[in-house]
Amino acid sequence: MKKMHVYSHTHWDYEWYFTASESIIQLIYHMDEVISALESGTLKTYLLDSQVSILEEYLNMMPEKEPVVRKLVEEGKLMIGPWYTQSDELIISGESLARNLWYGISYARELGNCMMIGYLPDSFGQSKDMPKLYNGFDIREALFWRGVPNDVCKQREFYWHNTDGSAVLCYHIRDGYFYGGNLIYTDDVDKVENRVLNGASTTHQLLPLGGDQRYVDFNLQERLSYYNERSTHDIQYFESDLESFFKELREEEGLPQITGEFIDASVSKIHHSIYSSRYDHKQLNDIIERRIIYQLEPFMVMQMQMGIKPKTSLLRKLWKKVLLNHAHDSACGCNSDATNDAILQRLRDCDQMSSMLLDYQVRKLSESIEGIREQDLVFYNTLPYTRDDVYQVSVSTKARHFRIVDEAGCEVVYDCLGTQRVYSGSIRRDPSVYDEDLYYYQSDIRIAMTMRPMSMRILHLEACEHTEQLQECSALENTFYKITMENGSLRLLDKANGKVVEDFLYVEDSGDEGDTYDYSWPAPDHIYTLHFQDAQAEWKHGALAETLVLHGAWQLPENLQERADGKCSQDIAYTLCIQLHQASDVLQCEMTIDNTAMEHRMRVILRGLSSSSCSIADTPFGTIQRAHDPKHMEDWKEAGYREEPTPIYPMLHHVSNGTNQVLTCFCKGIKEYEILKHTDIALTLFRSVPLLGRPDLNRRPGIASGNEFKYIPTPKSELRQTMSFSFALCLRNGYDAMEVQKTWLRYANDVLFYQLQEVNRFVNTQKYFVTHPYPNAVKPLHSAILDMDKSDCLQFSSLYPLDDKQAILRVYNSRNEMVKEDSLCYTGETIQQTNMLHEPLADCEAEQHPVTLSSIQPEEIRTYKIIVK
Repeated sequence: MKKMHVYSHTHWDYEWYFTASESIIQLIYHMDEVISALESGTLKTYLLDSQVSILEEYLNMMPEKEPVVRKLVEEGKLMIGPWYTQSDELIISGESLARNLWYGISYARELGNCMMIGYLPDSFGQSKDMPKLYNGFDIREALFWRGVPNDVCKQREFYWHNTDGSAVLCYHIRDGYFYGGNLIYTDDVDKVENRVLNGASTTHQLLPLGGDQRYVDFNLQERLSYYNERSTHDIQYFESDLESFFKELREEEGLPQITGEFIDASVSKIHHSIYSSRYDHKQLNDIIERRIIYQLEPFMVMQMQMGIKPKTSLLRKLWKKVLLNHAHDSACGCNSDATNDAILQRLRDCDQMSSMLLDYQVRKLSESIEGIREQDLVFYNTLPYTRDDVYQVSVSTKARHFRIVDEAGCEVVYDCLGTQRVYSGSIRRDPSVYDEDLYYYQSDIRIAMTMRPMSMRILHLEACEHTEQLQECSALENTFYKITMENGSLRLLDKANGKVVEDFLYVEDSGDEGDTYDYSWPAPDHIYTLHFQDAQAEWKHGALAETLVLHGAWQLPENLQERADGKCSQDIAYTLCIQLHQASDVLQCEMTIDNTAMEHRMRVILRGLSSSSCSIADTPFGTIQRAHDPKHMEDWKEAGYREEPTPIYPMLHHVSNGTNQVLTCFCKGIKEYEILKHTDIALTLFRSVPLLGRPDLNRRPGIASGNEFKYIPTPKSELRQTMSFSFALCLRNGYDAMEVQKTWLRYANDVLFYQLQEVNRFVNTQKYFVTHPYPNAVKPLHSAILDMDKSDCLQFSSLYPLDDKQAILRVYNSRNEMVKEDSLCYTGETIQQTNMLHEPLADCEAEQHPVTLSSIQPEEIRTYKIIVK
C-alpha cells in the first residue's frame, strides 16, 4: 500500500501579471479562510508557501491578527519559512540567497516557529550549491518542481549532494505544486493515480493540494474519503504535512544519490533564456548587490574598527526591500508592465538608499579623520585583497592644473580625461554677470596606486602649472595585447602566445518570436552580423591606459515583419568604449545601445583562441562546467522535452570557454551566455519582446507560458530605450577558479572615494547640506580587519556587521578539491566558526592571528563570527 501524504498550501506569487498591491488584498481575505480552517480543525495544517514576506506584509496591514497568527504558528498549524521570498537560484548572488534564508528563518522564529525544509516549488531551475547552502542553515530536506533530467533520475525521491559532503533528502514534485487540486476537481481516481505514481518508488508519497493564489479546500476530508474508497492502486490518502512526510521518507533505503544543477526541461519548462528578459532590472539588481555586499557592509566593519557603530537595523530594512525583487518571477522579469514598473521602482529605491547610505558614511568618516585637510583625496579599499589597479574619480579644484602626491610626498601619476569649468554661485539668466572668483574646475581623472586589503589612503592635491593631456594614437597596446581596427573589424594580438584573433568583438542581432519567458527563433529569420565600419573612432593614449571610443549606428528591422521582408527602417545608435590599462590583462568594454526596434535579440560575440567541450561559469558559491552540446538537441521533441534544450546558460558574473588558452568574460549585470562553435562566447545583451507569454513557439511548442488563456501585452519589455552594458575579457593559459573570481571582484567593485572640498556642493544630492563630523576625531585606519592575500583556496564571500561589536565573515573553498590547510589573517579579538544562522559550532573558537583552518572540503562554505576590536 502506498501512503499518500496530502498537504494543503498556497503558492502565493508576490507579484506576476498582477502587482503586489493588488495581490495583498486577496491575501487579506485568503488569510481569513486559512485562520478559520485551522481554528475550526477543518484543516490540521496549512503551508503558507514557505515565504514569510507575504505574512509580514499581511500583519503590517492587519496588525490585530498577529495574536491568532502567532498562536497558529507556535502550535505548528500554520507552517511558515524558511525563505523570506521564493528566490530565483541561478541569477541571484549567493549572499542574497543566504540573507534570504537568514531573514526568513529569523522572522518565522520571531513568530514562534519555522519550517526548516528547503521549499522552492516554482523556481526556474535549481543551483548545484543549494545542498550546502541548506545544510549551512541546518536544513536537511528539500522539495521542488523544475529541472531534474529524466536521464539522470526518474524517481521522485533522492539524495542531492554537493562535493563538500553536504546533502539534502529531496522529493521531486514532478507534476507541479498544483496537481493535488485534482483531488477536488475530478472524480477520475484511476487517471490521477496513474499520474502520481509515475516515478514513485517508496511507500510514502507526497501530493501538494494548492495552487496559485488558490482558495482553501474546506471539503478536503470528504474528498480524501472519496479517493480512499475508490483507489485503484491500493493507495491510502490522508492529510499530512511536509515535516511528517520527510520523517517517514528518511526511513527509506537505497535512494539514488545525485549531484549537480537541475536546469533540464525533460519534465517541466525551465525557460533557459529567461535570464535575458528585462535586462534593465537585472543590471540594476546586480549594481545593488555588489554595492551592499562588497562595499557598504565591509565598509561598516572597517568603521567598527574606528569606533563607529553600524546601522544594522537600517541594513536589515534595505536587505528586505532588495529581497522582494528576488522572487523567481520578479527576478526573471516575466510579468505585466505594471508589475515590472513596481519592481523597477523598488530597485531604484534600493539603489538610491544604498548609494546614499554609502556616500554619507564615506563623507562623514572622511571629514572626521584626524589631520585631514582641504583638497585631500581619501580612498578606501573594501576588499580583503591588495589592489594594484587604475581608478577613475572626479575631483573639484579652484586651479585648473594640479598634481597629486602620496603620504611620503612622492608624485602620483594620473591621466586627466577631461576638465569642465563650472560656476558655483547663484544661477542667473545672463552668465555675463557671474563672479569670476566663483568658478571652479571639475576634472575626471584616472589614477593608479596600490591599496592594501581593507585599507584607506589619503593623497594630497596641489596646484601646479601644467597638466599632461591624453595623446592621439592608432592602436591600443600594453604588455599583454595589441588592438587594431581595419574596415570596421577589431583585431586582437595576444602577445603571450603570439596569436591573432581576427574580428574578436562584434555584435549579432537576430529575430525573437518568443516572450518574456523564452527566446525563440522565428521562421524565417535574418541574422545580422554588426561591425563598426561607419563608426567615428577616437584613439587616446595616456600614461595609465589607452582607450578606443567608437560612435555609430546600425540599420535594423523594426519588427519581425520587416525582418522577413528584408527591410531595415531603424537606426540603432551605439557607443563602444574599449579600455586597456597598462599593467592589466583585463580588457574593459563599455557599450551603450539606443534600442528603437522590437522582437529581436542582441548579443555581443567575443572570439576565443581554442575550442573546448564545456564552459565554466560561476554559481552562488562556486563554479560549474556545462557541456556545449547538451543531450537531446536533435531529438528533444521525440524525447518529450517541454522546450528545446538550447545551451543558453545562466551566469552570475563570469564565464570561461574552457580550460586551455582560456577566454574569460566578466560582466556587470549581463546574466546569460552561449558558447558558439565550441570557442566563442555570446553574451546576451538584451531581448526585446512585446508579450508576457506566447503559444506554439519554435523553441517551446504548446500552450503559452504564464497565462495560457490570454495574450498579455508588455510593450515596456520591448526595451525601446538607451541601455548600457559593462563587460570585460582576458586571455589566459589555463583556468584557475580562485584567480578568476578575484579578478572579477577587482574589476566589478570600485574603491570608495571622497574629496575634502567645498567648491562643488553637488557631488551627490546630499553634499549640498552641511553635516557635523563625528564628535571625536577618527584616527586613520592602519590595520586591516581581514587580509586574504595569502589564502590558497578560500574565496571572500562577505563581511558584514552583526551588531555593535560582532561581524560575520563568510568564505568558501574556490577549488573543487579538498585542501588540507589554509589560513585567515584578521585583527579581531577572537574568531569563532558558526553555521549560517550565526550559531556557534563546537570547538572552533580561536585567538591566533592568523588562524589556521584545516580539512577544507571542495567548494565548502564556512562562516565565522569575529569580535571587532
